[in-house]
Amino acid sequence: MSAPGQRASVGGHAPGQRTKPKGKKNMYKGMNPILKMFYILKNFTGKILWFGSCIAFLYFVPVNLLLFKDQEMVLNKMAMQGSIPGMGPPSM
Repeated sequence: MSAPGQRASVGGHAPGQRTKPKGKKNMYKGMNPILKMFYILKNFTGKILWFGSCIAFLYFVPVNLLLFKDQEMVLNKMAMQGSIPGMGPPSM
């Protein structure tokens, strides 16, 4: 019990965890560990997705754009030389 004017401490509960009301001890005994695991798993997957998207946008997208530009230059050079069957020099 807390003194008047002080907030009661929750004591290490994850958000959404239930306290044990009278008469429902057994139900909440099984529910709190499940909620703890859900909260841990949700935070972990959220962080993995966040860092994964950062890596994708900061590394893989620019690298793929550079590779695409290089491939486009090679294909244009081959088209100018007539190395690609069925393609001639680009007409303007």
